[in-house]
Amino acid sequence: MLRRAQPLEIAHWHAVGPLGATVLDPVFAELLFVTRWRHISVNLLPSPYPSAPAFGPLPVALSGGPKGPILRDRLLEAVAALDVDGYGMKFSEADEAFCALLRQRVGEALKALLFGDFGIWDEYTRPTLARSAPLGFGWHVAWKERRRQLRDGLGSSLLKDRQAAAVLALEGSLSALAERLGDADCFGCVRGSGAVDSLTALDACAYGHLAVLYSIPCQPGSHLHQLLRRFSSLVHFCDRVELWLGGVWPDSRSFMAAVAPNERMPGAAAASFSQESRFVNDLVTNSPSKAAAQAAASAAAAAPASAGANSTAVVERGG
Repeated sequence: MLRRAQPLEIAHWHAVGPLGATVLDPVFAELLFVTRWRHISVNLLPSPYPSAPAFGPLPVALSGGPKGPILRDRLLEAVAALDVDGYGMKFSEADEAFCALLRQRVGEALKALLFGDFGIWDEYTRPTLARSAPLGFGWHVAWKERRRQLRDGLGSSLLKDRQAAAVLALEGSLSALAERLGDADCFGCVRGSGAVDSLTALDACAYGHLAVLYSIPCQPGSHLHQLLRRFSSLVHFCDRVELWLGGVWPDSRSFMAAVAPNERMPGAAAASFSQESRFVNDLVTNSPSKAAAQAAASAAAAAPASAGANSTAVVERGG
């Protein structure tokens, strides 16, 4: 059961890539999945910056915590506490281990690809950061975020070795996930059957990481494309739950961009384009506090960088 009557006010980075609105952060992708799946009431406040001086990396809940905002590293835990019969339900130790594999190994591989791979950085990550930022701030925001993500230094040989190891480990992680999924429709489904009621927190975590990974545009025949297309069951999982929930990803044009339409679940590409998911916009548009959310975002955009820790300045210049 959901324990909170008032919606959570969540500031998030509104990423706009070469193919339209997208998501680069698996935490935010998982959050979108959970709110759609479990009908958790949230008000989303889009920011052109991926982080804020007062709170660190987005997303962050501006309300809902006993001592103020709930920062990114505790946000999913806080949402789970609101839904103990669904997303917060305890599952097996084996599935907890798969969640850890996703958050650690796949998460590290995502960071290495998005911010360490020069081709992906030049063609996807940097343009997305630049397009999303206010006019004139794109270069600054992009390089500041890259420096934050790669804390050990851009030229460090240790960093390069760690990134290479993370990408090499990705194949093993995807293989383990594909084996765990088997021929089931979702990770929580009984073999041979599938329904929205069968979804679990492992499905949410898997979608959060796999949808971000499989939505990185890559050249046909490239190493990343060849790797990802090998695990067709994971591609079909993302497509299937996206259709089940009526559209989680913010823009169907950017969803699953790493694979060709004929490599996706039959009919999924056409169906996603026809329904044109507008989930993020609907959350803001239909929110009873739409005016308040817009006012907060506008005020945050104009707020000085010296705003205090309790400020709602989530889109400050200097990100």
